[in-house]
Amino acid sequence: SYRELLASQPDRADLCGLLGNNLVRQRRVDEAVHWLARATHIDANVPEAHYMLGGALSSLGRHEEAVRALRAALALRRDFPAALNCLANTLMVAGRRAEAEVAYLQAHALQPGLGEIAANLATLYMAEGWVTEALRWYRQAWMTNPALSEAHGNYVACLNYDDATTPEDNFAAHRAWAERHADPLRASSRPHANDATPGRRLRVGYVSSNFIEHPATYFLESTMQNHDPSVVE
Repeated sequence: SYRELLASQPDRADLCGLLGNNLVRQRRVDEAVHWLARATHIDANVPEAHYMLGGALSSLGRHEEAVRALRAALALRRDFPAALNCLANTLMVAGRRAEAEVAYLQAHALQPGLGEIAANLATLYMAEGWVTEALRWYRQAWMTNPALSEAHGNYVACLNYDDATTPEDNFAAHRAWAERHADPLRASSRPHANDATPGRRLRVGYVSSNFIEHPATYFLESTMQNHDPSVVE
């Protein structure tokens, strides 16, 4: 429908933006970039169009172009936390962490109730090895929005690098994560159809996206070596 309208009204920036946004939602991002860029060329004074273009370019790894588009959005509308957060994410991936930190802090100042921004800032601090700051911001993220299980999980993982956290504290934090995010799902879990006979030999499979070069691979080695083949296949 958008294409049909644009055939007769090719200079409608709003239609170009709507079509571009629709294509982003379909994950047809290369096509989306064409229409979003066209929207900004027809009318360069719409911050949302620059923001959507920047997000699309960022997802394609075209970071420098994304930064320019997002800065154009912010030049038109300074109080634009979503654009600041997207800019910070792009700068973070591009390795420009000092600039990303500034953008995250600006976004958080504009929208302190959005836990996702605090979580992103915490991830930046964790990447820098600033554990204390990372813990503070992860905690703020999931306390602001208790549904942010990933931010809460990152907080728990970050405790492994904190010298002030005892093993007992760490274990209690993992328990608290499970009680908040995992236990409520138990009622909806389906029963397993496998043989539940006690004492039978267990057949175990390990699945992970990290079995390449990742600590999970190295930690698994001793587990595999110490399986008793008489009880575990």
